[in-house]
Formats: sequence, C-alpha cells, structure tokens
Amino acid sequence: ILEDESNRNLISWSLNGEFFRVYDCHEFSRIILPRYFRHSNWTSFVRQLNSKSILFIFKVSPSFWN
Repeated sequence: ILEDESNRNLISWSLNGEFFRVYDCHEFSRIILPRYFRHSNWTSFVRQLNSKSILFIFKVSPSFWN
C-alpha cells in the first residue's frame, strides 16, 4: 500500500519512516481498503493495526465523529 505511488495522496510514510499517515480515512476506506483487504471498514483496519502494535497517524475533520 505504502509503496504504490498512486496512493500517496491518501497514505504515506513519515519523514523518519517510523510511522505512516492516512490523510483522509473516508477516501482511504472507500478506495484503498477494498483493493488490499476483503473489507472497506476503517474500524477493522485500525483494530488490525493496533493488534500488531503498528503506529499510524490520521487526520480527522470534526465532522468525522458526528
């Protein structure tokens, strides 16, 4: 996912390479997740990352939680 140049507007490594950023979790869920996983569920993706202790950062607009 991170090596694919076409995904750079939605996900990328940090400058130091210690974590990655998801810039738009809605678009990431809609476009990227179904391409690489059997689901498009953001919460499931985050749960999988947490179970593997993978550090990531995502930006969320305040309306995301409403």
